[in-house]
Amino acid sequence: MSRSNDRGDKPGAATDRGYGLSQFIARGGIALACGLALQRYVRLCRDRDSVDGAEAQKRATAALVPGVILQPSGVFSAVRAGQAGCVYVKAS
Repeated sequence: MSRSNDRGDKPGAATDRGYGLSQFIARGGIALACGLALQRYVRLCRDRDSVDGAEAQKRATAALVPGVILQPSGVFSAVRAGQAGCVYVKAS
């Protein structure tokens, strides 16, 4: 049986080698999240937890990795970042 760290990753996972999102942000990297995509998670929180929209939004936003910057639209943000010279890396 393998042990897990507090995030549920198996030993040797990318986060153990310093390649996780939190480590990237700690090194000065910028990570953006799509606000439109987050709305799906807001709806899931609202339905699963039987809370109103404002509370579901609060819970969904709190679940983001600390340091991630929420944007209104991920596609628009990726285009604007590319225009500024940033590189988009698709994780999967």
